[in-house]
Amino acid sequence: MVRKISFILVAFIIILASSNPSFAGYKVISSQQELEQTAVQVRQMLISEFGIAVRLPMTVKLVTGQEMDNLYNGAYRGAEIGLYRRVPSGHEIYIMKDMNEDEVTGTLAHEMTHAWQTEACVPSQDIVVKEGFASWIEYKIYDKIGAYTYSNGIKAKADPVYGVGIKKMLEWEDKVGARALPVKIRSIVSISSEI
Repeated sequence: MVRKISFILVAFIIILASSNPSFAGYKVISSQQELEQTAVQVRQMLISEFGIAVRLPMTVKLVTGQEMDNLYNGAYRGAEIGLYRRVPSGHEIYIMKDMNEDEVTGTLAHEMTHAWQTEACVPSQDIVVKEGFASWIEYKIYDKIGAYTYSNGIKAKADPVYGVGIKKMLEWEDKVGARALPVKIRSIVSISSEI
């Protein structure tokens, strides 16, 4: 009887931990205030680590999955956890509610990089360069904060936009170094460009 109760208790704990990231030791971002605090930290990391600073005003908004789907109708609809938009007043970033802090940090870094690209890079940059570079920044931020499962996931992507893009950025990083890549990327138009 004790063995059966112990098994049920262990099973319950495993189910609870897998369905509730806070229980498993992760901080979940569930309020606008928590998102804004995390955004300030990410913005500082981007400046100090990569020299990526956004000049125009930037707002971050926490949204539900349904709200995210209503905002985005592209090829990755339903899989988006972050979204960047250029608006007349500056930049808007939307982040999915109730993700853990590590995932929010990386997603914010990715979307803030798109804001910087809008301000600093050639406007004719193709989508693979844009998403590849934003993914490279996300990958670097995950490594910096010790979220290695997420950084490995970024490197393992195999799709024709994000996967091809991150692999090209890692190749270019090997050629020019991590500090020089953000400077070089400003003038790169195509993934087939030489760096």
